[in-house]
Parts: sequence; C-alpha cells; structure tokens
Amino acid sequence: MLVLKKPKTESSIRRVFIPATVVHQLKAWKREQERTKEALRGEYTDYNLILANGLGHPMKRTRITALLNAWKSP
Repeated sequence: MLVLKKPKTESSIRRVFIPATVVHQLKAWKREQERTKEALRGEYTDYNLILANGLGHPMKRTRITALLNAWKSP
C-alpha cells in the first residue's frame, strides 16, 4: 500500500545521495510531468510526483523499473 503523506517528524526526513546522471534524468521526467499537467489541467491530479502516470497518479513499481531499465540501456 502506498501512502502519500508528510513524515511525522523533521528527523524522519532523510537525504539520499544519487549520481548526477540520475538527477539529470529525474529533472527531465519532472519537466515532462509539468508539461502534461499544464495540458490536462483539471483532469490531472497533482500529487507532486516526478514519476506519475498520465493523470498524475502514482506509477506502479513495475512501470518505474521498466522506465529505469530503458533509461540506462543504450
């Protein structure tokens, strides 16, 4: 089950270090989501996600894995 909510305490917030290439790709996916959100307006549910389906809802884990595998393959 996926629960979208803020952490209970400030100490629950963690920093995760990731390679610059991954940051670049995440930013590209976020820009794509912003364009989709603008195009769909009221039909898009904004959960402030980088990896969301076409209507803004959380993606299934299998879809995220497929995207990451496609991205890292030449």
